[in-house]
Amino acid sequence: MKPFVESIDTLKLAYDGMGSWLNTFRTLQGYEVWQEHGQWIEEYQPSFGTDIDQRFKWAKTITKEEYEQAVSQQKKLKEHFVQLLDEDSLLMMPTAPSIAPLLKAKGEKLEEQRKRTLLMTCVSGLTGAPQVSVPSMSINGLPVGVSFIGSTHQDLRLLNWVKEYDEKVQKGATTIEISDHFLSRN
Repeated sequence: MKPFVESIDTLKLAYDGMGSWLNTFRTLQGYEVWQEHGQWIEEYQPSFGTDIDQRFKWAKTITKEEYEQAVSQQKKLKEHFVQLLDEDSLLMMPTAPSIAPLLKAKGEKLEEQRKRTLLMTCVSGLTGAPQVSVPSMSINGLPVGVSFIGSTHQDLRLLNWVKEYDEKVQKGATTIEISDHFLSRN
């Protein structure tokens, strides 16, 4: 990445791991999904796959108090994120912890991969920051992506930067002159 950006810094989103981010995201998502669809699910009793059915059953148990605690935690996480990533910065990270799940993956193995993926993808959902995933390589013919996350309210700048990045990578560039998309406007 060094040829594509002005500087690279390593930052740590969570010193205690991403577990609190994931738990906050799942609580918010579960509660909101149940509030939106719970009545319909109970009335019509549709048939879901086992994993989805288990998540809906769990979502039904989330209390309003747990939801409100998650809303409060989300606010703290977003404030922390905004302090780490200013408007002229990008966060680059793998989109997922490994290759995409195989079609034959099932049960606990698939659920564990889903959980590990959510640990990485919940950042944008919790902070409201824009995220773009770009295919970066393949492993044994399976795609692997890298995500670029911009600071909040920098959606267009992120899209412009990713477009420029992708165009230059497609042309085989090993170095890219940085445009003003993510340079300070001082």
